[in-house]
Amino acid sequence: YCTVCSAEVSRTASVIASDGHKHVGKVTAPTCTEKGYTTYTCYCGDSYVGDYVKENGHTNGIPVKENEVPAKCTEDGSYDSVVYCTVCSAEVSRTASVIASEGHTEVTDTAVDAKCDVPGLTEGVHCSVCSEVLTAQQITEVLGHDFSPEWTVDIEPTTTTLGQKSRHCSRCEKVTDVIEIAKTVEIIDSSKKFTDVTVSSWAKPGIDYVVSYGYMNGTGNGTTFSPGGTMSRSMIVTVLYRIAGQPSHSGNDPFTDISTGWYYDAVIWAYENGIVTGTSKTTFAPDGAVTREQMATFLYRFAGYMGYDVTKTNDISMFPDSSKVGSWAYNALAWANAEGLITGAVVGGETVLNPQGAATREQVATILMRFCKAFAE
Repeated sequence: YCTVCSAEVSRTASVIASDGHKHVGKVTAPTCTEKGYTTYTCYCGDSYVGDYVKENGHTNGIPVKENEVPAKCTEDGSYDSVVYCTVCSAEVSRTASVIASEGHTEVTDTAVDAKCDVPGLTEGVHCSVCSEVLTAQQITEVLGHDFSPEWTVDIEPTTTTLGQKSRHCSRCEKVTDVIEIAKTVEIIDSSKKFTDVTVSSWAKPGIDYVVSYGYMNGTGNGTTFSPGGTMSRSMIVTVLYRIAGQPSHSGNDPFTDISTGWYYDAVIWAYENGIVTGTSKTTFAPDGAVTREQMATFLYRFAGYMGYDVTKTNDISMFPDSSKVGSWAYNALAWANAEGLITGAVVGGETVLNPQGAATREQVATILMRFCKAFAE
């Protein structure tokens, strides 16, 4: 250029030689599952990747127990044994394992001997771990009192006053007081007392008898007897209690369903003396109907309690329904039939025992009259 006017004087082309790329490397380290490498970059923007390094692989940690299902006494359990990488925490492996059951741990439930007035229990077995009952304990019958046949007369009865006598049980030394019933009783005509008892009724003699002796009373407002009504468990126990003279009892009450009933004393007395048992360990079912075989059993035990002869027996296999008699009631019903207390009933045109048939009030009145005339008078 001109130094005075700055005009271009001349132009020559010249070449500047290049220096080549100048790359700078940046290292990316390998991971458990990815390779490592170096990225080379020139200030001009040109780049490339090289110098690869093999991935590190997982580093196994200590196995961890997961998804555990505990074993039961008779069922195997299970769990997953899982290994995680200590670097990246990824799951490395998983193994399903079984926890074997060890079976029940058996504990024996001690047998309890029956007593005169308390049922016993058979030996049982349960598992102390899961509480499953392996062998259930069974209730055994009360033994009933083993009274001496001799009575000691404490108060002589008269025709107008009650007497008293006592005896002992050889097992528990229990003293049982029995009030004698006055021997002279005026028989009431029940057809004049109750509107539902007729002169021609087959049951009138029995109803006359039990009402006159005060063993059974009327129903409702006292103007009816309800001869066809069902006899309940509490009613029959109360009648036997009255025949025995309403003796005392110890008050040992195992039942939860009698505490407020008018029959409380009668039930406890009958239970303590082995005349009746509950329908379970804690219930008596006072409103339950009395069947004919239950009636026979109660009378049979009551007769033994009173010291009466219970050795007489009949072959009741002649009845077509004898196989339906409960094993616990068979001897009692055979005795009651032999004594003429419970005879056959006509059902469907044939004479049967009808052991599970409900006993009516007129049937019970008749049976009690036969019983008292045979043993108590």
